This record gives sequence, structure tokens and C-alpha cells, in this order.
Amino acid sequence: MKFYLFNLIFKTSGLRIGGETDKKVLYFLKYDEMYVIPFSSWKGSFKRISEYVAKSMKIGSSDKHKDDRHEGYTDNEIEDILQSIKQKGDKIRGEEIESDKYPNLSSIFSPNNEYSVRDVEDKIREYIASIKCPIDGLYGSNFFASKLTFSDSVFHENGTFLTHVTIDRMKMKAYEEDKGGHLFDEEVLRPQKIELKIILRIPNENELKVWKNTLKFINTEGLQIGGGKSRGLGMLTLDKESTFDEIENFNKISYSIKDILK
Repeated sequence: MKFYLFNLIFKTSGLRIGGETDKKVLYFLKYDEMYVIPFSSWKGSFKRISEYVAKSMKIGSSDKHKDDRHEGYTDNEIEDILQSIKQKGDKIRGEEIESDKYPNLSSIFSPNNEYSVRDVEDKIREYIASIKCPIDGLYGSNFFASKLTFSDSVFHENGTFLTHVTIDRMKMKAYEEDKGGHLFDEEVLRPQKIELKIILRIPNENELKVWKNTLKFINTEGLQIGGGKSRGLGMLTLDKESTFDEIENFNKISYSIKDILK
């Protein structure tokens, strides 16, 4: 049973995480006096990359992963379970739904409720597909929590304001004022470094492969987060000072991030 603790350090030329909007000013997200990149923004950006990585690797049910579902996925295990359930009749009580291979299968049904065969089939297919999907394993699903936990990142430095004009993308010129065009200011941060802490709990082999390749992708291509992409904002690069710890049976070994990027 292994746990991983990551301390990732990023650098950027500038970013903006959407906060309050005051007429013609777009502010960076802020709690009290601290600027914040919330964990949800980190998780969303990492998940988009992991989805791409897992699908390209064709691991488990990941090639069917779309909008956090796996429509059309099946395999021999699923068909065997469904075949045994169909033999119980048109209506099935939750407590009758069981599988030696998946002992927690009954937990997704109410034991005293009756279900149609169709409802049982759909839920079992999605449940097992979710278990076999490394994207769901890492980031969570409707059936279980994620194995990844992301921290917030906070900053105490001052932001700067940049002035822009709204653009008509069809004509590629500024909107006229009487047609809704206007100047607006955007609050941007340029921190020397951004620290992100991540916990990865007990990943299986496929989940760990996808996670490692997610970090390799970010190391090579960077990570996009926040708004202003068209204006060159939000591109982060992974710094070589990043580290991680591997914990097994209360023993901790510390590594450079380079050790997982090999």
C-alpha cells in the first residue's frame, strides 16, 4: 500500500484565476488578502491532461470515458455478472445483486428496493467500467472518491492590471462602443513560483502509469490554467525543484521529480 506526496513547483509569465467582476474590471480570485488558485482549478486542469493520456494509452475502459460516463463499454466479466442476474427474474431486489469478483457490488443498490433488469444492467455496466477506468480511479466517480487530493495555492504578492479591448472575432477588430465594445482591466499575477501539494493514495498499476505519464506530459508541454489563454496567460512550466515522497509501511523515501519523469 503506497502513498505519494508531491510538492510541485511551477513557473509562469502571468496568470489570472477568475474572481469577482466589477463592471470593467476582472479581478483575480481572492480570499481576504490572499490570492488563490483553488484546488478545483488544479484538479480540472490535471484531469483534462489525464483524460487525454489515458485514452491514448487505451488502458481499461478509458477509451469510453466521456463526460464521466462510459457508454457502450462491456467485457466478459460484466456479461457473466449480468447473465447470472437475468436468471433471477424481471424484478430484482437489491440484496440479491452480488458478485464474488466485485464484493461491493451490492452497495450501489438499496437492499430492500426492487429494480428492473434494465436499470440493474445499466448501473452495473457503469460501476464496473468506472472501477476499470484509471481516470475515475484517480479523479473519482459517482461510485467512489478520488485517489488524488489537490491543495489550494496562495499568494501574498500584489497583482497588476492590464488594459484590453473586446474584439469582434469574426471581423478581427475592436467592437465599437455603441455595439457593446469597451475597454476592460484584468488583474494578473506574476509569482516567482507557484507551489502545489498533491496526495496520491494507493493507486493501482494502471492508475500509476497514467499519473506518471500525466506528469511527463506536463513536464514537456506545460499546464494551462485559468483565463486569458488567448492573451498568453495561464501557461505553467514544471520546475526541476519539484519533489515527491513515496510512503510504504510507514517508511518514507524522498525523490526528485526527475525520478518519476524517466
